[in-house]
Amino acid sequence: MKGFDAMPDANLQECLQRPFYLFARGKGRACRKEIWVFAIFVTAITSILSHIYRTGDWTFIPGVVSLVLAVPQYALTVRRLHDLKLSGWLALIPWGLSFAAVGFLLNGEMSKGGVATPSAYGAVICMIAAVVTQLVVMCVPSRYKPPTANNS
Repeated sequence: MKGFDAMPDANLQECLQRPFYLFARGKGRACRKEIWVFAIFVTAITSILSHIYRTGDWTFIPGVVSLVLAVPQYALTVRRLHDLKLSGWLALIPWGLSFAAVGFLLNGEMSKGGVATPSAYGAVICMIAAVVTQLVVMCVPSRYKPPTANNS
């Protein structure tokens, strides 16, 4: 590990290890490669576990794994925002939109018994906004330029 700076030249193993090593840090930077590799890893793990444990007594396993992986994924998003020279607090936007979507869905399910209501459309809009904001964070090139050492 090279510290807290972004590592665009990191290999696959380093991209998967850094989020777990730096999950409790509120500082540092992450490159696009690191966030994409970890997002694909989380998606693959949760998809495989959801497929394996879709029925039976162990259906809670994918949810528990998703909650455990949410902490390093959130910290990685904060470090990516630092690489974009933005506040790490902006990482709360996609999470807040996702929770709002769940609230809309629960409200619609309780009021109409499963029929599509305006709150279901609000949930869809919130989820689309959450995905778009997360994709913007993942796709925008770095704005951080490391300081150069003057040898004069």
